[in-house]
Amino acid sequence: MTLEGPASEGTPSSVDVEAYDLGESRNAIGAYNGERPPGAESTVLDGSTFHFDRNAAFLARGPYYVRFIGSDESPQVVAEVKRLLDVFRGELPGEALPWGFSLFVDQLKLSASSVTYVKTNAFSFGFARDVYKAQLSAADSKEDMEVFVVACADPAAATAMAAQYAEGFASMGAAAGQTPGKVKLFKDEFLGSMSAATTVERWVIGVRGAPDAKRAAAELERLKQGITALPEDVRARAVPSTDLNDAAGEYGGGAAEPAPPSGGEAAGTPAAAEPGQDEGKPAEESSDEY
Repeated sequence: MTLEGPASEGTPSSVDVEAYDLGESRNAIGAYNGERPPGAESTVLDGSTFHFDRNAAFLARGPYYVRFIGSDESPQVVAEVKRLLDVFRGELPGEALPWGFSLFVDQLKLSASSVTYVKTNAFSFGFARDVYKAQLSAADSKEDMEVFVVACADPAAATAMAAQYAEGFASMGAAAGQTPGKVKLFKDEFLGSMSAATTVERWVIGVRGAPDAKRAAAELERLKQGITALPEDVRARAVPSTDLNDAAGEYGGGAAEPAPPSGGEAAGTPAAAEPGQDEGKPAEESSDEY
C-alpha cells in the first residue's frame, strides 16, 4: 500500500505487508524466530509475538507470520508500520502459545525471545524433528548453548529418539563421561563443548553446546524438573506433530497462503509467497535493508 506524502525527491512512501499462513502457531513462531536478528527482544502480549527493527515490524500470531517493511525511516512511515501491526494483531485470530513455551517460559522462566520451534533438521540432524529449543547464551557471547525438548508418543519412542541424539552428538566428537544421573556426555571435536540427551517420561530432553560437564548436568536436571511440573492441560497438548512427513522446509506448514484480510482499517492485501520461493518458509531478507 502507498502512504500519502513523498519520502524524498518525489518518491512516495510505502509499507509492504507480507503475510503467511503456516498452518500452526508453532510453525509461525519458528519462522518468526528464524528471521529475528540475534539479540532482538520480542514482546509477547495477548497471543502475539512481535518486535520492531527500525522501520519494520514482525509478527507471529496464531498460525500467521506477518512482516511490515517500510520504504524509509521517516516518522510517517514508522508510525504507519506500528499502526498496521496493531491492526493485524487485533484482526488475526490468536491461539495459545505452543506447549514448549509453557515449559521454557512458564516453568523455567526463560525469555520468550529465546524460544523457538524447529520442525525438521534441528542441529543439522536429519532425524531431529518437532523440536522446541531455547537459547541460553547471550547474543554477544562466545558460547552457543541451547536446551531442547521433544514430545514423543510414549516412553519407548522417547528412549529410541534419545539414542539417536546420542549417536548424532557422538558423530561430532567423542564420549566424555557421564552426568551424576548417568546420562552420557559427548564433547564436540572442534568446539570443545558438551552435549547430551536423555528422557523424562515420554519426552526427550537435551543440552547442546554446554561449556562443561557440570553445566550440562545442571541444565538437564532443570529440564527434568520443568517437565515434571507441567500442568495436565499442557501435557495433553504436548503431543508429536501429525504432519511431519508433509513438512516443507525448516519451519514446515506447507505452502504459504495469504492471511485473511485485516478489514477496512488496513489498505492493501497481504501477499502470499513469491513464485519460486521455498514453500513454508518466508523469503530471506536481511534487517540491514530496512
